[in-house]
Amino acid sequence: MEINSRSNKRSVIKRNDRVFFSLSKRVLNNWKENLVIVEPETVIKWHRQGFKLLWKIKSKHSGGRERISFETRKLIIQLAQENKSWGIPRIHGEIVKLGYSISQSTVLDIYRK
Repeated sequence: MEINSRSNKRSVIKRNDRVFFSLSKRVLNNWKENLVIVEPETVIKWHRQGFKLLWKIKSKHSGGRERISFETRKLIIQLAQENKSWGIPRIHGEIVKLGYSISQSTVLDIYRK
């Protein structure tokens, strides 16, 4: 609320304040009808579910490259086994020529496993 600058006796109620108070009156008029009594265990359960959902959302993977598919991994291992004389750079080059977007270090990681 804003106080009138000419006199401190009377306050001016803005439109937003009127809307707030009218909605509050409607909600609080029948508060007894909307009252729900629950056990403390229920409230604790609700809190735990809320935190579980919060951390599930916060810990969701949201960046970086997409995971390498099983077929791509299988192809890298197959190329390495069939061509023993090829090194990691050559295997990486062949994979890139086939149209896969993968880094050389990722090929090395897959090859080591």
